[in-house]
Amino acid sequence: MNCMCQRWLLGVALLVMVTTLVAVDPSRYLAVRQSSFALNQIEDLPDTVVYRSVEHHTLIHCSNMCLLDESCSSFFYSLSGYCQLHNVVLNGLTQPSAHPGSHYYIVNNDNTDINCGNATEVECHNLTMSGTKVGDTAVYTCLRTSPDVITVTQTCASDGFWTGETPDCECDCRDLFASGVTTSGVYAIHLLKKGRINIFCDMEQDGGGWSVIQRRDTDTGDFNRTMTDYRNTIGDVSSDYWFGLTPMNQLTPGEIVLSFHLQNGTEYVLRYSEFDVKPAGNNFTVVVSEYMTGSTWEDVFSEQNGQQFSAADYDQDTNEDVNCALQTGGGWWYRNCSSMSLNGVNAFIVQPSTGMSFSIAPPVVMKIRRVVT
Repeated sequence: MNCMCQRWLLGVALLVMVTTLVAVDPSRYLAVRQSSFALNQIEDLPDTVVYRSVEHHTLIHCSNMCLLDESCSSFFYSLSGYCQLHNVVLNGLTQPSAHPGSHYYIVNNDNTDINCGNATEVECHNLTMSGTKVGDTAVYTCLRTSPDVITVTQTCASDGFWTGETPDCECDCRDLFASGVTTSGVYAIHLLKKGRINIFCDMEQDGGGWSVIQRRDTDTGDFNRTMTDYRNTIGDVSSDYWFGLTPMNQLTPGEIVLSFHLQNGTEYVLRYSEFDVKPAGNNFTVVVSEYMTGSTWEDVFSEQNGQQFSAADYDQDTNEDVNCALQTGGGWWYRNCSSMSLNGVNAFIVQPSTGMSFSIAPPVVMKIRRVVT
């Protein structure tokens, strides 16, 4: 027998037993609102909510006390015989439970006292509510509305809960910026193949809406890692981190900005209008082209165009003599070890016109922004 059927039969049996024992106002009847929720949610209720509690009672006795008391709006009953009466309808109870066998009932007065409370805010959605009473709706609309606007409507039901699911929508920092988020910081985005993941969003520079995929603020992060590590997020997204090749693949294609400092403290910028990280089946090959005006360093990153990603234990560079990732102490899209590496312990970048190599100092940032077509 499924859960819904069990709850319905329990409610019917309880109503029959109650009405055969006492005379109850027919406008006051019970509805099973939730079963098996966390016991600490009941134990921590304030005295202003709990006005009576007794032990060693049956469910019938507990329900009688509530139905015959006009001030009782709901009650909790456990199989241990604990009965707790409330003068309000509780909202926000969560599952799963550390206290199986418990039940929470509400007194339903023709739905007049039922309030579902605010619907749950979910990342990557705009939420519009018509109210919180029975029959009111909560409409979730995906932030990323192209190519289709995806919406799901939930309804406040008579048991005090919102019905329906929220849509599964992608969003990144550009979507958050378009929805009105203008402060840079760590935000949760949603990728369909990765789920919820945190990332640092630059909402204040270069027009906002940038997803930061690599950052070295303090140079304390350890980027001398394996290929398995580089597939996923490395480090602390609020400080030094690498976003991960797998989620990076889902954020691209887009435009990219690389900013870095030389040892003398001078900041330089590289900008490209085309940046893409191919999936794992292609060894996360990078596509980088369309060097843009506004760059303050000579075009060097496009030399890695079409190159697979290499790590200390995964040598995909074109140099037959050495493993570039081992030599520089960090993974990158190396071709011949001689152009650049922003992840290495010995991070460097070459100036193509002179062939000179320069050491890089923090802060270093790589950020991408999806191009809307």
